[in-house]
Order: sequence, then structure tokens, then C-alpha cells
Amino acid sequence: MRPFRFGWSTSILLALVSYGFAGVANAQPAGAPPAARAPEESGWARFGRMLRNPDMILLTLSYFCLNYFEYIFFYWIYYYFGKIRHLESDESAVYLSIVMMTMVVMTPLGGFVSELRRFAADVALDLMGNYKAGAIARLSGARTRIGFARPHRREPSSAMLINRPVVPRGVHAVDRMLSLLDALGLPPEPADFGPEKLFREAPPAVVELPAGPFALLHPGAGWANKRYPPAWWGKAVRLLQAETGLPTWVAAARGEEELAAEVAATSEGAARVVPAPDLPTLAALIRRARLMLGGDTGPSHLARALGTPLVMVMGPTDPERHGPYGDRQGAVYKRLPCSFCPQRLPETKACLLEVPPRQVAARAVAALS
Repeated sequence: MRPFRFGWSTSILLALVSYGFAGVANAQPAGAPPAARAPEESGWARFGRMLRNPDMILLTLSYFCLNYFEYIFFYWIYYYFGKIRHLESDESAVYLSIVMMTMVVMTPLGGFVSELRRFAADVALDLMGNYKAGAIARLSGARTRIGFARPHRREPSSAMLINRPVVPRGVHAVDRMLSLLDALGLPPEPADFGPEKLFREAPPAVVELPAGPFALLHPGAGWANKRYPPAWWGKAVRLLQAETGLPTWVAAARGEEELAAEVAATSEGAARVVPAPDLPTLAALIRRARLMLGGDTGPSHLARALGTPLVMVMGPTDPERHGPYGDRQGAVYKRLPCSFCPQRLPETKACLLEVPPRQVAARAVAALS
């Protein structure tokens, strides 16, 4: 009974500590004005009032039960590996660590699944065609799970997670994803991004929008091998200004401030940095710009949706499938024997390095005209 006695004492101690911390947290919200309280109330009186709070009692009991049963669970797991399976202490510790890591992963996953089920979706659309999207669709509890048929999925075997397969129409990702609506009996229609309805509210960030005509450049990308070299962007916007007199503002997203600064530093004064910390601010900048420059990344596709002329420098991804929707001339790329390989790599490869800045600038001048 020793582990049980130790478990009880440890759980009571942890519960009391949790009780005290929770009482402090519930006593007065941070930043709130002091609550009206008699000045002669003693500390013991406040403690007694906290003891009579039913929410505090329930919270403390919950912590007590959690701590006690966790202790018992791990004690018997360790006992099972060491005394029943007769494993060495090091090997037993490895298996115990695996159990603990499983609990660490599954606990937040359980909360995510609960939130997903609470949403109570009737239909789930798997747009990605892989195990991650298929598993989320399956865990959502939706009875109808629509996705691409097995031969058209990124991970074909993940087709077992959907129950309404669709053979996609078209080549571009937008057309392929819209074709999933066929399973709902909706007639095919041209894509309409509704630019007049996107980000109409004033941007929340305090950013002074540039005055006068300008080009906007977003140099970042989710993959390192999708990023055009900063110095090459600097040369491209320098050539653009020399040809048209149009200055360029480089949008600096959160975490990409150094990248934007490097582009501006190599542009010899043709480009300046403008903060773009959130999507509404970025959308406002795109709307004001005469031209958008970027790679295969979300802001470039947003520019296309908003109707701003776009020049997209593409490397590892196929412009026929992931380029500017409905604007084949908007993509600048070089087809190589190894094209196209949608792999995440740590650096820029030949597929981008074969696109010189002069070619980018020439396409930008043509887009402006």
C-alpha cells in the first residue's frame, strides 16, 4: 500500500497548491479596478471566503483526482514493465517515456477532436488529398466526406478516409477544388473571388499607406526554394524604376523584416520597406498598388483575387496548376528537365536561378502597359 499512501499525500499537496494558485487567479482579474471590500477584513476571512466558493472546491477536487490517478497509472505502468515483463530499468524507462509522450500528444488532440465534433459538420471537403486532410474530415464526424478519387490524390491510400470520391475537372488547383462541389449536385460555374467583398474594412494596423503610384513586392514564401534571391529582386525593381519611373514598396510581413530590408538595401534606392503585419493591411497595400510582384505564395494569389496586375516568379511548382488563375502571362518561370518537383528544400535552386532579374523587370513593364 506504500504507493497508494504516497500517491494520496502527493495528490493532496498538489491539489492544495493548485487551490491556492486558482484562488489567487480568481481573487482579482489583472488590470481590473479593486473590488469593494471592507478594509477590516483579515487574511483568514478572505481565505475562508475562498474555501466556501463552490467553483474553487470543484476545481480543487478535479486537480486532486487528476494528480492521484496519474500517479497510480504511472506507478503500475512502471511496475508492469519492471516486475511482470522483467525489463531492465533503462529499457523500462524508454517504454515509460513512450507512454508519457503518447499522453502528451493525445491530450491536446482530444481537445481538438472535441471542438471539431462540436462544430457538427454535415459535409467535409478534403481539398488536399492527403492523410492530414482526410483524417480531419473523418474525425469531424461528418457523414458526407468529399475528396478527390484515389488516382488523383497526393497520397492515394488516404482515399479510404473519404466516402464520396470525385474525379477532378481542369488542371489548375482552383478548378480542381471547385469540382468537388459536383458531389453536392451544384452546377459548374466560373470561379468568382468576389474582390469587392474581400477585406473591405479598414486595416487594424497603424500603417501609413504609400502615396502616389507604386509597385508592391512581397519577397517571402513558405518554402525556401520558392524565394527569389533578395539581391535579384533588388535589381529587378531597379530596372523597373529605370524603365517606368515607378518606385517599389517591399511588404514586410511578421518574421520577414530582414528579408524585406535586404531587398531594399540592394535596390539602390528603388525600393523602400512598408510594414504589412496582417492580411487586412496587406490587402489594402495590394489594392493601392499598380502592380504586384512576388513568388508562388499566398499574397500573390490574393493580388490576383483582388484584380491587381501580377508578376509571379515561379520555381519548383507548376504554373499550369499553381500559377495566377486565369492569367498565364502573369507567371515567369524556366522549364528545366527536372521541372516540376514540389519539394521543400532549404535553398533556392536552378529553377529560380535560371530566371534573370531583367526578364522579371521586362514582364513587369509589360503588365503595367
